[in-house]
Amino acid sequence: MAIKKNIPVTSGPGEIKRPLKKKSSSQPMASSSESRKNRLREESLSRPVNRGPVFVAHPVPTKDQVKNFERAVRQEARQEEIEDNLSEIYRDKKGGLVDVSEFKSRKKSLLVSVLKNVFVLAVIASLIYAAFTYFFSPNVNEAKLDLKIKAPEQVKAGETFTYEIVYENRSQFALKNLRLELTYPERFIRGELNGDVVALGSAGNYFELPDLAIGGQGKIKISGILIGKEDSANILMARLSYAPQDFSTQFRVEDVSSITINSLGFNLDFQYSNAVLVGQENEIELIFSAPEETFLKDFDLSFAFPENISLINSTTEATNTPVAIDKSNLIWRLSNFASSTEKYSLPVSYKVDRKVSDSQDLIIRLSQKDANGREYVFLEKVINLSVMTSNLNLTLSVNDNKNSGAASFGETLKYSLAYVNKSENSLEDIVLMAVLEGDWLDWGGELETAGGKIKNNTIVWTKEELPALAVLEPGASGEISFEIAIGDYNHDNLGNKTSIESYAYFTLGGKSTGLNDSKSNTVITKINSDFQFNEQVLYFDNDNLPVGSGPLPPVVGQETGVRVYWNLENNLNELKGVRVVAVLPDYLDFKGARSNSLGSLSFDPGTRFVTWEIGDLPLSTYQAEAQFDLNIIPREDQRNTLLVILPGSTAQALDAETGIMLTASSKAKTTKLEDDEIAALSNSGLIQ
Repeated sequence: MAIKKNIPVTSGPGEIKRPLKKKSSSQPMASSSESRKNRLREESLSRPVNRGPVFVAHPVPTKDQVKNFERAVRQEARQEEIEDNLSEIYRDKKGGLVDVSEFKSRKKSLLVSVLKNVFVLAVIASLIYAAFTYFFSPNVNEAKLDLKIKAPEQVKAGETFTYEIVYENRSQFALKNLRLELTYPERFIRGELNGDVVALGSAGNYFELPDLAIGGQGKIKISGILIGKEDSANILMARLSYAPQDFSTQFRVEDVSSITINSLGFNLDFQYSNAVLVGQENEIELIFSAPEETFLKDFDLSFAFPENISLINSTTEATNTPVAIDKSNLIWRLSNFASSTEKYSLPVSYKVDRKVSDSQDLIIRLSQKDANGREYVFLEKVINLSVMTSNLNLTLSVNDNKNSGAASFGETLKYSLAYVNKSENSLEDIVLMAVLEGDWLDWGGELETAGGKIKNNTIVWTKEELPALAVLEPGASGEISFEIAIGDYNHDNLGNKTSIESYAYFTLGGKSTGLNDSKSNTVITKINSDFQFNEQVLYFDNDNLPVGSGPLPPVVGQETGVRVYWNLENNLNELKGVRVVAVLPDYLDFKGARSNSLGSLSFDPGTRFVTWEIGDLPLSTYQAEAQFDLNIIPREDQRNTLLVILPGSTAQALDAETGIMLTASSKAKTTKLEDDEIAALSNSGLIQ
């Protein structure tokens, strides 16, 4: 076996090791033949000078050593082959070696390659996006499939209306596989359906529609009614799925519609005392009135009473009403309910058989059922009762209200406290106390207390003030009337409580039987918002600048121009449905609105109504103004007379907190221009 390289071996058996090579990064890489010459030169230099050959004795190798030696030779051969290949790589075009210490990295080329790949991918993605946009983007086709629900914003409970669902193909493809899914409002009772549809299933809310050509349209009409509570919102959702012709991908478009039940078509008030005695018959009076058209002609009146409270329906009769009542257990049927400005009074009598708690709830519901027997509740009243075992029954009312009411600033509250001995024994040394809790009560003004003494926020009556309270025989009764006013609105008291809570209680012989068993009903009186309306008709404005034109006083056959200023102020509560209306005489011309800070100002030549529609007025907007111009053209028969410019305008608004319609009016304005101090210096107002 020929040995190409000098490989040291051990003097004994063992593994042959390849000597480690030293590498230097500062020297250029040499070829394999030059490396061998360098090693031979180094070996010759390491031998002793002027000496003959050196012979080394070697033992006979074992089989394992031979295998290891052959393996080392093969590895050395592979190493040389790798070095030869590297030598070729690191040679320049002329065959010379390249100085690797100055070798420059080609990372920049790799970066360019990556950027090229990214660019190619971006181009492909852009092409795909452009194709999708061209075919399906709303920017190009305005809308793939336009879907709209048309419906009124507000309806009355039980009023028939129509949902109109309109769809149009505004893409560049015919559409197929159209499926319409509707989610009806919970309180919606569906009527007739009109349109080119095929119902899928029996629920009546899933439909198959015909294919739609480019530019094609479709329309579906669904009538029905909503039965629910006043001011409730009812939402219809429509989902229309489809696929473009020659495409398998499904697309979907949606739309929603919200309808508010703005009225029941009638008003219902409840009058009752929330303090009741065990074993005594008590009454809840339902007062119906229908000043506008109502669509709830037939409905059920039902009661939810605790087990210890029983309904006494044998004595219940409707008064002043043609309403028919079918009494059956705790459900009564009211039929043939009609619109009327008259009030329908329906008393409901009940009795607390035994006391199980100081406080209990009665629930009264008004509802209507559909053909399938499903119940739709449109009004619910929860009445909280204070249950007492007292022998002296007290009933308090404020402005004839026994539980709640409303009053305005400056209004006088009229109280009535009725008492009756329900026991079988005489009651002696009775002390009655009326507690009136309210920040706006005018305790410093004129009070009518029926002789009662005022202590803090309480009026007290004893046998000294009312001799009848010394001894009250069984069944004996009495009544005390007293008054107190609500103070005027003051901006400094804006944070005060906006309601007044009133109740009465008693003691016997200076001893209390416990507040709950000696207390009357509680009456809550809410204070209406401070709604003010001011109207001015001026020739010279408040800065003494002329805003009118023509002769003053007005002259027959000539035009005299004046300006009308309307100003609204509101404090305390939010207002709804705010509007101002005036009627113009026929000798006036409406010259147009000058400005209005809110809403819209318009004139109807037919009715000659000037109307300022504002709508809702939030608390954040406490003031609103409007201006418009009028021309006066007097006739000959009006010479030497005062002409009415405005007969008195009316402002109306619904108090969102108290539920009371507030009204403010102005006095009549004439050609004397009562509000214009400058014009009054020379203007008699008589037509010349």
